[in-house]
Amino acid sequence: MNALVKPLLNTAPLKNNHQDFFQISVQAFANKERSLLCDLYLYIPRTNEYLFEWKAHRKVTRDQIRDWEKCELSGLRLAILSKDKNKLFLELGIKIEKDLQQFLTPLQKDDITLIKEHANYKKNLLQEISSITLPRLFTLALRNNQFLPVIQYVQKKILTFDINESETVSNARAFSELLVQDNHHLRSAAISVLYGEFLGFKDQQALSDIFCASLLKDMGLIFLNNRFLQEMTSELSKPDLKEYWQHGKMTDHLLQKSGIKLSARCLNLIKQHHELPSGNGQPLGLGPLNTDELSYLIGMVDTLFQYAESKFVNTKLTLLQICETLEKKKDLPGLIPYPKDQYKNLALFLLQSNSK
Repeated sequence: MNALVKPLLNTAPLKNNHQDFFQISVQAFANKERSLLCDLYLYIPRTNEYLFEWKAHRKVTRDQIRDWEKCELSGLRLAILSKDKNKLFLELGIKIEKDLQQFLTPLQKDDITLIKEHANYKKNLLQEISSITLPRLFTLALRNNQFLPVIQYVQKKILTFDINESETVSNARAFSELLVQDNHHLRSAAISVLYGEFLGFKDQQALSDIFCASLLKDMGLIFLNNRFLQEMTSELSKPDLKEYWQHGKMTDHLLQKSGIKLSARCLNLIKQHHELPSGNGQPLGLGPLNTDELSYLIGMVDTLFQYAESKFVNTKLTLLQICETLEKKKDLPGLIPYPKDQYKNLALFLLQSNSK
């Protein structure tokens, strides 16, 4: 097989799905471990059928590549859905900008154009990000209680991450597609990423751990009674609170069952996001020696937004007023007791260019 990628013609559609497929030679992997952006299927010529083979964003190892080489020698073929071929072009196009006709044939003219555009995609995003004044975004977000521009800024940042850095980074890129509206979870995830970067966690893996953990940490709440989402935590009984604090563990269980591949650190952040430096957090009461410091960052950012939404106690303060109060290290009734210095630093970060 001379071409790395070519269309597979006159084949049966996937059962219950009338999409055509696109055949991939195992040579496309160049024996390099990577996280693919799309699902893989295995084509069985004898029965003219496709079997699901590999889930998107799972890391493809060299051992797996060797297994697929054996499959190819036996006459089997890897394939993707045709609707996903642009994702494949994105991945391969970044790597092979020369002699596109030689490596990817036959392709339509617009596909070649798409590959060339993707080759400049990261560069264009970085230029766009560099033109944005982040303190100005914070100023407008706090004044207007509108964080969508900040959320979209983080989306652009995550989309510049390398496709093949790790499974968590690949998943972060995929989850960033959700950053298109303003709500509590997206605010919390976006600010956690930016604050983490501000504190020195600048590598893509750490920022992806922060983003995925902050975004997914409360999925376990779907297993709990709906009143946990409607009532303030100060109104919950002790048995209810004990159940409520288990949602991080439930989230971890759900993710493990789903097959979504995240780093061990990311999963720990999810389980520990309600722990406190004092050792009086939930659900295990772990102290600083046994808790990832990023857990405190994620929990504190989430707490700030929850307080503004009257999740703990009814408050008439705006988010801007809450930040101004924390900056002065004043007490706020019902606020989860992270150290005042840590709250002050977070407030200063958000208020960095705010003027009345």
